[in-house]
Amino acid sequence: MVVRKLIDLFKPKPNLAPRVFIVSFPRSGHHALIGFLNRVSDAADNYCEFYSCEKHNGEPIECPQKHVNWRVKRNCCGAGKTFLKNHDFDLRLPYRKEDKFVVQYRHPFLSIKSWYEMESGKGKKLEPWPKFFEQKLAFWEDFVRKWVLELGDRDNVLPVTYDSLKDREVILQIAEFSGAGIKPELDKFKPNFREKTRQLESEREFFKERERAIAPLLAQVKIAPLFFDV
Repeated sequence: MVVRKLIDLFKPKPNLAPRVFIVSFPRSGHHALIGFLNRVSDAADNYCEFYSCEKHNGEPIECPQKHVNWRVKRNCCGAGKTFLKNHDFDLRLPYRKEDKFVVQYRHPFLSIKSWYEMESGKGKKLEPWPKFFEQKLAFWEDFVRKWVLELGDRDNVLPVTYDSLKDREVILQIAEFSGAGIKPELDKFKPNFREKTRQLESEREFFKERERAIAPLLAQVKIAPLFFDV
């Protein structure tokens, strides 16, 4: 009975207010995007760092779900925020025509290498690099197939590549798409964004072989290869 009540408590209701999910493959520029949106709009005022119940600047959000596992939260912010970070780790984030989805992704090798370095830097015990890479690459393939190829042409889904964050017009387009209140006097706004690249040359053959295997998918989602010309 208690378990059922908990499930009902966090289960999304049909009359949920529209939300803006920023669905990002890990290490694809999410925090840079939030920083830019904060510069041009009021999106940050209603933003939830979903997995940690924090604001965009790390301040805690008073939320009844703060100590609840993200899988039980069912993608809802208990504090009622509407701009929600979500990595869709289990690929079960539901598409709703009432919601909006900003989808962030980049070349998988750069994301995965950065992801591995970040987790290693936290002292986490990880799978050996080759196994970690293959697991995350499979996730990336499923992620872009769902959010870019299957849903990316919907009116309420906006795919955004990592490299495009340097474009002022892209940032303004995202703010307008998401319905955030645009701030006045933005004539001088320019994204201070430097594309971060990872040194992959030391494993060139490892990456080159795998990149050829995913070349058709890279082309479909408009990601340029790193090691050869398509």
